[in-house]
Amino acid sequence: MNDVEALLNQLCHVMVAFERAIGDAPDGSDGVLGLDMPELAVLVSLDLFGEMRPTTVAELLGGTTSMATKVLARLERAGLLSRHMGEHR
Repeated sequence: MNDVEALLNQLCHVMVAFERAIGDAPDGSDGVLGLDMPELAVLVSLDLFGEMRPTTVAELLGGTTSMATKVLARLERAGLLSRHMGEHR
């Protein structure tokens, strides 16, 4: 396991512990600020690692690129991130 994979693994463990600790938000909404855990994981990961391709987000979440794209679209609609096309190399 390389350093990035080890860090992502630790991040996932922290996110699971966080989810268990907070349970449902006190106001009855789901999660923190109305975010589900995949959305929160993406925001934390973007803060830690910077820009990522949807395929990298999918790997982080352990899902498909389609699922990651849906999470990114929800975050964009909520005004929590903006997506842009990367340069092709």
